[in-house]
Amino acid sequence: MSVKTASFLSRMTFALSAAAFATTLGASSAAFARDDEITVTITQVRALDKADAFLGDDLYARVTISGEMFKTQRVAQQQDIIPDWKISKTVQRGVHDVKVEIFDKDVFSPDDEIDINRLPNKRDLDFTVNTRNCRIDGFANRYRCHQQIRRAGDDRKKAEIIFYVTVN
Repeated sequence: MSVKTASFLSRMTFALSAAAFATTLGASSAAFARDDEITVTITQVRALDKADAFLGDDLYARVTISGEMFKTQRVAQQQDIIPDWKISKTVQRGVHDVKVEIFDKDVFSPDDEIDINRLPNKRDLDFTVNTRNCRIDGFANRYRCHQQIRRAGDDRKKAEIIFYVTVN
């Protein structure tokens, strides 16, 4: 084998070893990348006025976590419910947007969005969850995971909601 051929083979072996190492490193660092699960648990929804003029309220929640929307089962014809709705999504570690909405199911017209936000012209709740330190931001008060959050609307068709957020 010539010196030129031996040098070429040596460089090729080194290049292949480096590529294999980089691939292994990438796979192992992906294996060590930590995913978290954000869970929003709605423990109570209490209608503060009647959303449905003819029948009882048929309430359900729509929760969006990091861009993915989830819809709960409705609870039929009750003004005060203790649903224990749990909505979860696996996310990458970091800060994620969350939106909570409550609706009254209607048969012959579009569903009514129930006001759970005391801000004028804002019926839903928008906030962020930081999975690194389990902090919830976007409210007048700062919350941590497992802390009960209570909000109520001021407009027509309003309700009070009690919920908390966890990160696992």
